[in-house]
Amino acid sequence: MTDRAKWVRRPYFYAALLISLVALAIPVSEGIASSTPNTATAPIEKHALNCGYPTGHQQIGKVRFIREKDNSIIVDVTFYGADPTHHDRLDLNYNEFNRVDPPYCSHYTTLGDHLKVFDGRFHKVFKVTGVSQWYNQFWIDGYNADTGLYDQSTQVKI
Repeated sequence: MTDRAKWVRRPYFYAALLISLVALAIPVSEGIASSTPNTATAPIEKHALNCGYPTGHQQIGKVRFIREKDNSIIVDVTFYGADPTHHDRLDLNYNEFNRVDPPYCSHYTTLGDHLKVFDGRFHKVFKVTGVSQWYNQFWIDGYNADTGLYDQSTQVKI
């Protein structure tokens, strides 16, 4: 009778084991597939230039970064409190080695030149193609030729 009881309970044990393994595997596979977020938003700080690290200055806008499957980067920039003048240049920068001390502040590309910022407001979407998958920490800075100062976002990891 003991042998019969073991034989009857065995399929239930294997079924429970299989269900448990499948339940554990689903979150793990999702975590591996999306280990790096593909969208991030950062504030833009007024008169700040610190390699994308926060300075505590007034927030005057936001930037949203989106990494697409082909490794293109969409950069959606909104200023709502910038100096009412023009930004001579808006640049995309990256932290090449993902280091903090010392930070590696590297220019990636210029997003736009001679961008007009009337009444402190500006919105534009840029697409940057051919970005290496190894570059994953970005920020923007805008140089204001009239004041000689920069407005800069904080770094994001995408």
